Amino acid sequence: MAPLRTVLIGYGHAGSVFHAPLIAADPDLELSAVVTGNSVRRAEVRRRYPGTALLSDAAEIRGPGERTSGCDLAVVATPNDSHAPLVEAALTAGLDVVVDKPFALTVASARRLIRLAEERGRLLTVFHNRRWDADFRAVRDLVAGGRLGEVRRFVSRFERWRPDPEQAWRYTTPRSRGGGIIYDLGAHLIDQALQLFGPVDDVYTEASVVRDAGVPGIDAEDDAFLALHHRSGVYSHLSMSAVAPHEAPRFSVTGSLGGHESWGLDPQEDQLRGGVIADPDGYPAFYRQVVAAVRGEGPVPVDPADAVAVLEIIERAFALTR
Repeated sequence: MAPLRTVLIGYGHAGSVFHAPLIAADPDLELSAVVTGNSVRRAEVRRRYPGTALLSDAAEIRGPGERTSGCDLAVVATPNDSHAPLVEAALTAGLDVVVDKPFALTVASARRLIRLAEERGRLLTVFHNRRWDADFRAVRDLVAGGRLGEVRRFVSRFERWRPDPEQAWRYTTPRSRGGGIIYDLGAHLIDQALQLFGPVDDVYTEASVVRDAGVPGIDAEDDAFLALHHRSGVYSHLSMSAVAPHEAPRFSVTGSLGGHESWGLDPQEDQLRGGVIADPDGYPAFYRQVVAAVRGEGPVPVDPADAVAVLEIIERAFALTR
């Protein structure tokens, strides 16, 4: 069966580190085109993926009906505020779509995209890749297997020590346009907690701008904490920070029969930076499931309704920290 012709929209951090290597390594996918107007990034694409077409604008994308230059699958890996319009354009062109998290900036926008995908008969899924982290998979298996008994508390951290102000768009972009660490790292932590323990009744939030405190126009938080009370009774404590000076456990789970603790971040991101794909059950599994779904052999790897549930928590968190 011919590989799915794939166009990658965006070649920044997400596109170059995660999506392009994973697509290129999958024999059932073809990295047919990359959309980027950045000359340095275009040169890198030419060097790393010779034969891949370079487009300057997503408007140049052709759908699967174009036999010579068309694509089957679009992967949106651009800054957060452009996700929704690019997904809409790709669906309208007749492509199946993978979009990086966050799905969109608002619940309403995400739901509109789901309706559009249904109307067009296209597949739509969200790259919540941290479901395939090895340490999270270990926690999931422990919880599902009942080895810890009834879980009381789940603590999850994604913290770094980067005390100097960053010029990355995620911290210079206003929260209203998708900036801040809750959209960035928090989306991962919320999704993982929901996958483990289900819907949430109550949300408590703390969010601060630490490095650029007092700088006019900067409201994108770089340090945040969310406490979720799940309907199942579990409390999830989620910490995300760019200014955490001390390492703490990545996961800590307290149950009626025992506990679990793990340290350090999953190595797959660093491995991908180094050109290594070492865990076939990790991030590559996401794209294997995408291929299977497009071919009618299984469900999408992430139900877009799950990504809407993440946005619902984010909206509640923002309402508490305006």
